[in-house]
Amino acid sequence: MGGGGQYDGFVLTMHFILPKHFYLLDIVKGLAILKVILWHWQHFFYPYHSMGPGFDRVSQPLYCLLYIFYEPSAATIPFFFSLSGFTFFWLYSARVAKGTISSKTFFLSRLARLYPLHIVTLVAVAVGQCVYSGMTHASFVYSNNDVVHFIMNLFLVSAWGRDVGFSFNGPVWLLSVQMLMYILFYVFCRNFNRNAMALVVVMILGSFLAQNVSIALGIKYFFFGGILFVVYERIVSTDDPWKVSIWLPFVTAALWFVTLLVKHPYIHLIPEINSLCQKPVFSNWAVVVLLPLTILSLALWQAKKSQAGQRFSKIGDITYSMYLLHFPLQLLAVIGVVHFNVDPQVFNRLAFMILFFMALVLASWISRQYFETPIKKHFLSGLAR
Repeated sequence: MGGGGQYDGFVLTMHFILPKHFYLLDIVKGLAILKVILWHWQHFFYPYHSMGPGFDRVSQPLYCLLYIFYEPSAATIPFFFSLSGFTFFWLYSARVAKGTISSKTFFLSRLARLYPLHIVTLVAVAVGQCVYSGMTHASFVYSNNDVVHFIMNLFLVSAWGRDVGFSFNGPVWLLSVQMLMYILFYVFCRNFNRNAMALVVVMILGSFLAQNVSIALGIKYFFFGGILFVVYERIVSTDDPWKVSIWLPFVTAALWFVTLLVKHPYIHLIPEINSLCQKPVFSNWAVVVLLPLTILSLALWQAKKSQAGQRFSKIGDITYSMYLLHFPLQLLAVIGVVHFNVDPQVFNRLAFMILFFMALVLASWISRQYFETPIKKHFLSGLAR
């Protein structure tokens, strides 16, 4: 490919070797996690929280600055799946295709990484919902908290059926779909490695044939992430990849700036521009344009500056923990507010938000450092014996 070769999944060229870690993608993944958490900030308000105040989106803390995180976005979930697909095709596709990593090792390593915290948060939310419903005679946000849904959550298949509804630690639905993507990924790579045409076929057929909307979304964008990696791999394998890697990040940054400017609720541009942006052709702007350009730009910049963003590498370490822990922490907070009869307007205060994120980051770091990592190491060391 462009005069380059492959060695253990890395593309070798005359100019460089692919970076060992995409720190910049970890940073943007952290921002995506922040987007999810702030989108879920509305959980604190009625009707999600039966004892909460009425919901007024613009009254949320720092709305003027964080509006892009509070507002709904069609690109957040596609971004997660695409980034996951890009990462897995980078890390594992060549090894899976060559058979240097067995299916047993691949899947057990995934379970060792994901399962421990999932089980803890599942049980914690089950207990918390019992406490909350006993106090308010209602469920907090997710109401399908029965035995059947508990078992589905236990085996990470809660999002595999049709119309199953959210339950317990609701955000785990994304993890459930991811587990299915890992299966499809392994089967695909064993047969096709990184064949671009096969990736396109799977992405299109899978997204149309899947009866479950969440699974269709997962297939479409996970394998789209694989396509992005193939594009990236071919760019860096050319004789002069810098022609693209230099200008593309700046173009992407400019497009983000314009998008944020147009979307800002308190900045009113020329009426014709605002009306143009409301047209259907621009409804998927973030997914079709910003998403792929952002992933490619950051990956290409990382190839040029391999240490860029390394000082923020800890962000990538705790994103999974933050994603799984933010809802249990919300549940704990509302139980405390109800129990101590605190004014629910506290959820609109900046001081509460700061304390919430401090607690979330600390809990995530402790979980990663002293719970998830030791269990994974112990499990994998036992597997190697």
